[in-house]
This record gives sequence, structure tokens and C-alpha cells, in this order.
Amino acid sequence: MNKLVITIFNILLITGCSVSQNNKVNTAANINNVDINSKTQEQWNEILIKSKSPVRLIKDSSDKGAIELIEVWAGIAGESGISQRYQTMAFDNIKKRCGYGKDEFTEFRIVKSDSKTMEEVWLFNDPKSYRADKLSGMTVFLQYDAVTNFIQGELFGKCHTGRGTSLGINN
Repeated sequence: MNKLVITIFNILLITGCSVSQNNKVNTAANINNVDINSKTQEQWNEILIKSKSPVRLIKDSSDKGAIELIEVWAGIAGESGISQRYQTMAFDNIKKRCGYGKDEFTEFRIVKSDSKTMEEVWLFNDPKSYRADKLSGMTVFLQYDAVTNFIQGELFGKCHTGRGTSLGINN
């Protein structure tokens, strides 16, 4: 049973967690050799937040005799705070990288927005997505550096989002 839960969790990490284009973040490496039963929902989400994953885990509301964490899109649906110029650049980069872009776009989800940082999850219709709803999500991350007066942009997430795997932990 423990091997099954570990296998499911590893699939969750491989298919749902994001890494940057340069593979700078290796979420799976951060949690290998960790007893998954000792982690709380908040601890799992801390890992996902640090890796700028487009998904988060929430507790399933149905009563199944075990705690089940399921994937949901990060952020809150809303209007993007990213300027049109940077949106166009991001859409172009996503199109080059993943094969879908502005025409397949469905929703902005705001994760973080302040005077120096913008983090949004952008959702796209994607026939190659492994999810039942055929959506894929990319995290668009922009950060302003006052010293250089430069905005650094980066994309996080796999082009074709995973199945939305859930993680079950017995009480």
C-alpha cells in the first residue's frame, strides 16, 4: 500500500509540478526520500508554490475514509495585471514552446500581484493535455528589478498538463 501511495505521489509530481524552461527547479528531488504520510496539505502546497507550479492541492470534500488531496488550478480567476506588451511576448513564447497560444487561451488565474511581482496561471484548451477537461496551464512569472530597471519573465509548467492525479492518505 505504501509503495502504491508513493507511486501515485511521484506521478503527481512528474505530471503536475512545473519546472522552468531550463529545468532550474526539480520538485521531485526536493521530496524524494520523504515519508508522504508525514506531510500536510500545507506542506505539499509549499513545495508546489516554491516550484511555481500551476496547480495546488486541496482536500476532497467527499468522505472516503481517507484524506484525499486533489489538484486544482492555482490562483483566482480574474483579469490579468500584465501589460499587453508582456502578454503578447508570453503568448508568443508559449506558442513556440507548446504549440498553443492566444487562440487556445481560456482563463487568467491571479496567483500573486504586487509592485514587484506578477504571478499568473494561464489556462489553454489543449487536445494533448492528459487531463479529462483537456486544459493545460502555464505559470507566467514576471519580476521587476529596481536596480537594473528590468522586468524578468519566466514560464513554469509542462506544456501538456498531467492527469490531475489525486493523493490519498489513510487516517
